[in-house]
Amino acid sequence: MGELTDNESGEIVNKPDQPDVEQDERGIPTDAEGVFSDSTVKQGNNEFPVFKCSKNEFYNNMQGGRKKMRFSSGSSIQQYMQKTKYNRPFYIEHTDTDGKTYRRRVK
Repeated sequence: MGELTDNESGEIVNKPDQPDVEQDERGIPTDAEGVFSDSTVKQGNNEFPVFKCSKNEFYNNMQGGRKKMRFSSGSSIQQYMQKTKYNRPFYIEHTDTDGKTYRRRVK
């Protein structure tokens, strides 16, 4: 619930609740230190980070013979994979020119 506070003029003002997850201008903090995701997906009690990527990164990593995921160096996706030692699941997301969003689970 929000709390009621008095301002300088004596009026009671409704103060909104603080959000549960602090969203930085860089994004939402993940379980890897210093890495921020664009959004999260909640499944049951688990929350997974969602990273936006380009069309090429989204579709090139779907090739059947590829053994290792490849993302641009220094991107938040690459940093998350490196800091979690490629063991934790996450999602990648791509929005096409028509505005349709595609999401894929990695791991």
